[in-house]
Amino acid sequence: MGQDTPLLEIRNLHAGIDDVSILKGIDLVIKPGE
Repeated sequence: MGQDTPLLEIRNLHAGIDDVSILKGIDLVIKPGE
C-alpha cells in the first residue's frame, strides 16, 4: 500500500435525525499516518 492510498474513503455522506439534516454530502479521506 502506497502513501497515497487511503485507509478509509467516504464520499457524499449524508446524515440526519428527525427530518433535520446534519451532514450534507461530506467527503472524508484518511491516509496512512493520519
